[in-house]
Amino acid sequence: IQLSDTKPTFYIRQAPYMATVPGHSERDIIIVRFDERKDHRELQVTSGSNAFTLKAGFSKERTPDITTTHISDSEFTVVPAQDLVPGEYILTFGGSGAMGYDFGVPKEK
Repeated sequence: IQLSDTKPTFYIRQAPYMATVPGHSERDIIIVRFDERKDHRELQVTSGSNAFTLKAGFSKERTPDITTTHISDSEFTVVPAQDLVPGEYILTFGGSGAMGYDFGVPKEK
């Protein structure tokens, strides 16, 4: 989906028991910007070249700050702290980005 708003509000509703499942709580949600290639998107989840320099997770350049607002035990909102730069993103729980909801912020015309 392509959004026209560069600072969208996402409403998250989940089963009440999910709020206490590690990696699926309100504090675990993030927005991550994909690297766009000619014919696909990439999401780098690690960096480093060996066991001593390996870092898991997303870089701060790819994860804009967000604000979450608790609505109920099963609902909350997610809003980027600043306008999102044009690009492709994923809204996901946890650090792997294996599952989530992808969206785009198009360039202004």
